[in-house]
Amino acid sequence: MLGRHANLVLVRTLVACAIGACSTALANPVPQTMWRQFGVELDLCTSKTGFDPYKVPDTVGPHDIAPGEREWRSCVYKAIEVVLVPNSRIPNVYKELIERDKGFTEKILKGEATRKDRTDANVSALARIIPQEELLYERELEEQRERLDELRWQEEQQRFEDHIDDLERTVNDLRNSIGS
Repeated sequence: MLGRHANLVLVRTLVACAIGACSTALANPVPQTMWRQFGVELDLCTSKTGFDPYKVPDTVGPHDIAPGEREWRSCVYKAIEVVLVPNSRIPNVYKELIERDKGFTEKILKGEATRKDRTDANVSALARIIPQEELLYERELEEQRERLDELRWQEEQQRFEDHIDDLERTVNDLRNSIGS
């Protein structure tokens, strides 16, 4: 199970949403190292752009984009493509999420959607992605366990066969020495 920091990383990945709204969807995410690295990338995005999704000024309206937000989102998209996509069991979902987020951002600017609409859509997507990712990860682990069990069985079988061969040689050696 991931800690609080990893949950924040996932939340920041997708939207500037409140931690409480997203935390229930993040109970059992995939490998921690992927999310830790992604968290580092997100922090860099915030440092580079000066935009922090948790500190959006009250003056930013529901149909506005905050100063530095577009640059931040572009940086996050790149981080998703560099860190999450190559390490995910379902990389296309992250690519689709990026495209949906871009579409929502354009709708916000046109007054066709609000920042909350985008957040809700991303939180909903996250609630679907994380369990899928976790299920695939668990299946992969189970397959690895099964392969390992099979290799152990084969190794044990080989040891048994080698032991039988040794016994047969010993019996043959004894027969030959008795017969001589």
